[in-house]
Amino acid sequence: HGGKKREIIVMENKNNELIQIIEQIKNSVGDENETQKKNSIEQLTNLCTSEESCIWVCEVSSNIFPILVSCIQINQPKTIIVAALQCLRNLVKPIKHQELISQYLIIPSVLKILESDSAFCFFFALQCLRSCSISTNNILVDQFIQNNGIKIVVDHSISSHILRLPDGKTLWVHIEGSRLLSDLTKSKNKLILDQMVITRGYKPIIEHLGYSSHYIMRLECISALQILLTLTNQIFNSWNEIQENDKSLIINIFIERGFDKETDISSKSKNSLIFMIKKLGEEELKKFIDQNHTITQFIELIS
Repeated sequence: HGGKKREIIVMENKNNELIQIIEQIKNSVGDENETQKKNSIEQLTNLCTSEESCIWVCEVSSNIFPILVSCIQINQPKTIIVAALQCLRNLVKPIKHQELISQYLIIPSVLKILESDSAFCFFFALQCLRSCSISTNNILVDQFIQNNGIKIVVDHSISSHILRLPDGKTLWVHIEGSRLLSDLTKSKNKLILDQMVITRGYKPIIEHLGYSSHYIMRLECISALQILLTLTNQIFNSWNEIQENDKSLIINIFIERGFDKETDISSKSKNSLIFMIKKLGEEELKKFIDQNHTITQFIELIS
């Protein structure tokens, strides 16, 4: 019995410690308590390291989501917003928390930060959205699209926005944004796919992930081609509305990667080109081959 009793006491102590941290977050209002509040949020983040611990936190404190959402409002100090976003990034991960994500409007709140001028918070906001696994839940997809989410994320991803932190870390905001677009497209949700073409969401995916020659991002390069394949029908249906230089970008990534030394990448690229020829005709594609590639290379790939 002693062991069981000890376990209960340990658990009660942990619960009390958690409740105390949450009370501190809730009650530290005003400038002089900013550091205290930031430290308490970081303490909470350190407790939320696994799915079990995140579920436990929400069971002990049912109001943790609204408390953190109140910390990611535009009028809050940037250090508080970033700390709360990092905490939410962990807490939203368990699938069973998706109901809480929609109930407490976490997605619209995070998108407001991306629309603000708080560049310091952008990277963490994008990471938080990625953790929500939006595309696995129709209610979250609707919230994301109704709040203009894809366009907001595309705007961050198209420009090569880099953030340097005081500790020397470099955060690539545009790559994190492209990854989020990539995650969303994998869902094959028709609403998302249509939006991806209207907002030119394919552009950052091609430029930042598809053209990446960095070996760490090879998988993302394959994934970017996979995503373009997913979007091909939408791209054909809107071919006439797509800007000329975007058409060129789409055709040339396939030619470029068609000669890739990794067979998985080259075969996917060749198949995409052949698929596009079937839909659009060889002559149409030839119009968009850029200076780096020749018609001969193109013919070599498709024959």
